[in-house]
Amino acid sequence: MQHIDDRPYLIGLGLFIVLTTAFRLWFAAYIGLAPDEAYYWQWSKHLALSYPDHPPLVAWLIRGGTLVAGDTRVGVRLLFVLIAGIGGIPLYVLGKAVGLSAKRAAVGAMLALLLPIPAVGAIIATPDTPLALIWLISLMALARLADADAPRHWYILALALGCGVWTKHTAHLILILVVLYAIGSKPIRAGLRTVHPWIAGGVALALALPYYLADLGSKAPALAFQFSHLLGRLDGATTPFDLTAITGRLAGLIAGQIGLLTPLVAVAIVKAVVWAKKNVIWGLILPMLVTGMSALLTHPEQNWASLGHPVGAVIAIAWAGTLQSATGRAWRLGLFASVLAITTAIHVHARYPFIPLNARTDPVARLWAWQGMTHLAHLAEETDAVVCDTYGLAAQFAWHNRARSFSIASLDRPFNPTSNPPPGTWLLIDEEKSDGENDRLKARCTHIEQISRHHLKRSDNAVVRVLSIYRGTRCRL
Repeated sequence: MQHIDDRPYLIGLGLFIVLTTAFRLWFAAYIGLAPDEAYYWQWSKHLALSYPDHPPLVAWLIRGGTLVAGDTRVGVRLLFVLIAGIGGIPLYVLGKAVGLSAKRAAVGAMLALLLPIPAVGAIIATPDTPLALIWLISLMALARLADADAPRHWYILALALGCGVWTKHTAHLILILVVLYAIGSKPIRAGLRTVHPWIAGGVALALALPYYLADLGSKAPALAFQFSHLLGRLDGATTPFDLTAITGRLAGLIAGQIGLLTPLVAVAIVKAVVWAKKNVIWGLILPMLVTGMSALLTHPEQNWASLGHPVGAVIAIAWAGTLQSATGRAWRLGLFASVLAITTAIHVHARYPFIPLNARTDPVARLWAWQGMTHLAHLAEETDAVVCDTYGLAAQFAWHNRARSFSIASLDRPFNPTSNPPPGTWLLIDEEKSDGENDRLKARCTHIEQISRHHLKRSDNAVVRVLSIYRGTRCRL
């Protein structure tokens, strides 16, 4: 039973979660969908056990949210925002399990929920949000097992792993976490000599097996896609092994992680090395190590390494607690002030761009300008299908014209189970890039003519991307 002295901090954390969740739901209604969100929304219209990119949970969650709030931005994001808020609970339990007081465990959870990736990522419907919750639950269970706690935590761990497989393939890192914890924890090694971890392993396999069978039955599209991504071979291209390029990718990854952790939190984590010898450090380090290794083969994405950022907040608060009272308070205040300032700036920039970034490379800009796709609907009405060079364009066209019925397809990834466009006259949409026009679209038609160029603009009127619009005749895949 929770000690009564902990209740004020639990209540405070609960109120904090409610307030941040309410803000995120409000903010989610004002920010356009990213291309991946629109893509996953399209999946949710065709529920399945296997999809071409990730496991199916992201589509199921979107379907659940849209059943409640309709095909709106809030509907697409509803369950992801709620799941992100729930993540504060295992964070608190994790803090307590590694020796923090109730007050500091609650403060660590609050700081974690304010970090840029957890805060901004909570508003975006991607597999990373449910995976982050599953990651924290796994760490919480392992921390309890490391303290020789009840065997029931083996089964909590099994449920996390089994459900994680349905979320994102990165969930398999939980198996490595178990090994690392076992190496550093005598109670866990002793627990491995009991029946509980092995029964729990069977439970995890039973939960994951339907997904494995479904994906393999579909010729493993998601597994094949992720391996191609990891090896730098998406769309048939191969990333050359170049030492200069690898160094650049690693430097970019490190700089990005420092920025997303925020510099003060990153400094506190480095200073916490002695305290962080506890096993919980692997919850932060393991995703970063694996992402760093992937930089040898491909350009890594910052969110891969950011899975452990909430753990970093707990570590930073734990280290600040080892300092003298005045110094520790100053550090905690500085951590919160810097995190809140950076996260607030990102939110404001997402709505009212003010950071001097090139609109075409601004990561936030991909949430805007897509509403211009609505103006292409009248062109599509005179054709048999709409075919785009990328899945993002196709998904955004589908989202912004969701009140109408069009046959829509993309050339780079399967769009949905019914995406094969009928032969005939097509509306072709190609995003203009530095490498010129996309010949893949032209090759599908006997004759094409360009009918317009469409500029998609950020809210400050800066051009984010330029689309070339063609009409093709006698087209077929």
